[in-house]
Amino acid sequence: MEVHGNMRVGPSENVVFRELESEGGGVLLRLDDGAYHGLNQMGCVIWSMVGGGVQIDELVSELQSTVEDAPGSMRTEVEAFVTALVDRGLLVVQDHE
Repeated sequence: MEVHGNMRVGPSENVVFRELESEGGGVLLRLDDGAYHGLNQMGCVIWSMVGGGVQIDELVSELQSTVEDAPGSMRTEVEAFVTALVDRGLLVVQDHE
């Protein structure tokens, strides 16, 4: 499922996150099958913003305001990243219009 705009996503109940201090990234563990998924620093920032659920437009806007020299392709990249997390069962679409 491709996510965009007004769709709201949040973490799956079956996923736990652990930040890795030494490497500057983190890992997601899907509890139902034990699969690990690595995150880089930006992935960790996005994961922390998703928290209790966030609308894609709000997520992109917040990232653009916090990332210095945000690329023009940021929306496309964030939507693709979030879509990949949804496809892997790490995030769930909470609602959309």
